[in-house]
Amino acid sequence: MAKLSLSSVFFVSPLFLCFFSSLSSWDGLESYIVHVQSSHKPSLFSSHDHWHNSLLRSLPSSPQPATLLYSYSRALQGFSARLSPTQTAALRRHPSVISVIPDQAREIHTTHTPAFLGFSDNSGLWSNSNYGEDVIVGVLDTGIWPEHPSFSDSGLDPVPSTWKCACEIGPDFPASSCNRKLIGARAFYKGYLTHSMGR
Repeated sequence: MAKLSLSSVFFVSPLFLCFFSSLSSWDGLESYIVHVQSSHKPSLFSSHDHWHNSLLRSLPSSPQPATLLYSYSRALQGFSARLSPTQTAALRRHPSVISVIPDQAREIHTTHTPAFLGFSDNSGLWSNSNYGEDVIVGVLDTGIWPEHPSFSDSGLDPVPSTWKCACEIGPDFPASSCNRKLIGARAFYKGYLTHSMGR
């Protein structure tokens, strides 16, 4: 059986990406983040997830039914969903909805966070806070390599007992990827996949 050379793989991969990205809205639906007023949840719903699904089922189902991707309850109360323009307009008019925002891929701002945030090595908040010692930092990332030396937990203290997050495992992210430095991980890829692959 013939093997593909590395250069062939690098040539073929962009072709697949171009093909899939051209399908991004083949079904007429786009990904949106919907922010709702938590206090508006009717008591007959046992959870916000049930309420979010009910809101989506109440929308017109043409050309396709709206599809729930994620429900959110920590930083904001809401959900992300695949919606048609008609469904989007209906949600924007709903009295419980604060905003309906298109879900968009974002470009990286920097790889030098302290400089980007204006921290100085010699004075100010950065040095006064012991350069972030004992601080848990949350990062939204496009992908990480847990095996990289920068994620080594050598010499670090145990994870704080008050930490309440999870290490979500996946096909390319085994539980062993989390350690005392990389103390939690979650994958939010459904909106990206539906945008880039048209599903």
